[in-house]
Amino acid sequence: MLRSCWIKLNTTFQKRLLPFGITPDQYTALRWIYERCGEETNQVTLAALMFTDANNISGLLSRMVKSGLIKRMVSSSDHRMKYLKITPAGLKKFNATRPVALSLEEEVLAGLNTADKETFLHLLNRLSSDLHHSV
Repeated sequence: MLRSCWIKLNTTFQKRLLPFGITPDQYTALRWIYERCGEETNQVTLAALMFTDANNISGLLSRMVKSGLIKRMVSSSDHRMKYLKITPAGLKKFNATRPVALSLEEEVLAGLNTADKETFLHLLNRLSSDLHHSV
């Protein structure tokens, strides 16, 4: 059931993002980098946050750098390490697509009352946390 819901949700999100020239994974990467703006988010951290592997994140980030959405910066604490920073173009793209994501979330949860939404989101967070720690 989770897979079925995920596929439907991702397909719908992909269609809604198409006019913006961005994929759901690119949106998710921009969101994490934006939300962690005070922290030096590197490729390894982002891969863990997005529950993906090094190969997938590497290709994704390369495409995002090439399209000017993000850039790689040298870390102030370790000059061998590079962290990810959202560019002005990436921020503009994120700000344009965030309402699309929020609207879809609202539509998906519209059939639930407030208590059910809170319970559902709590259970999803718990499941995500449990999976993150067990894998």
